[in-house]
Amino acid sequence: KEILSIMKKSAENLYSLIQNLLDVSKMEEGKLSLNKKEVKVSDFIENISEQFALACQIENKKFKKNIEKEVSVISVDDGLIARVLNNLLYNSLQHTIDGGNIWLNVSKKDNFVQFEVGDDGVGIPEEYKTKIFEKFVQVERRRAHLRTGTGLGLTFCKMAIELHGGKIWVESEEKKGSRFFFTIPL
Repeated sequence: KEILSIMKKSAENLYSLIQNLLDVSKMEEGKLSLNKKEVKVSDFIENISEQFALACQIENKKFKKNIEKEVSVISVDDGLIARVLNNLLYNSLQHTIDGGNIWLNVSKKDNFVQFEVGDDGVGIPEEYKTKIFEKFVQVERRRAHLRTGTGLGLTFCKMAIELHGGKIWVESEEKKGSRFFFTIPL
């Protein structure tokens, strides 16, 4: 049973890698078109949060979400934005210690909806902050020189957000955590 679970997780990781690689290539070539629709923000976030909260519980991490009442409906390609949020959330899960905190906040800022995914995890070294969204960049963890991921997830996030006319950025301090923000125009 444990071997099947490992095989399933490996297959999911491979699928995600292939999907990110294909979508990044399509976006670079200008061949990925958005399938925008009106999305009720509370339902959209709830669907993403349910599964993630369970993953946090299994990994012994705390998860909180907050959606400001002024944010009700946005026009997005919900499949792409769900992948962006999942990418950011699961990165936080991976880089937050047991008992740590992860949060998702959604608020209105001028003519944008702003999403924030934050954690009190290991943070990002200063030298990576400016290049973390570049293709194939991976943060090397100083202990054991460990690298995780493929270096495509955050590239995908950046390109998907920019395709929506938004921006993405990170604020982080080593040993204190990271906060990833992105905006979507209203």
